[in-house]
Amino acid sequence: MLAYAIYLFFAILPQCLRNETGLDWAIRAYVLFICLTIAWSLYAEWDHYVAIFSRAEGVYSFRSFTSNKNAYGFMLLLGIFAEAVL
Repeated sequence: MLAYAIYLFFAILPQCLRNETGLDWAIRAYVLFICLTIAWSLYAEWDHYVAIFSRAEGVYSFRSFTSNKNAYGFMLLLGIFAEAVL
């Protein structure tokens, strides 16, 4: 797995990033991935969203399919950055 990642990083990635279309493709794929994680979060954690908008007491954290709210938040932040680049 590590050898495959190194190969992708040094052999495939530079070829994809030579022109703007390769970079745009990668960014659009990541934005699509983020949209799918948001949809999954809405589906899986709908009760949390309802509780927040109905101003119920308690602390709610959104995790989507990750097991950590910080990882999910970081993915969303990178998605916002990707949208800004596009």
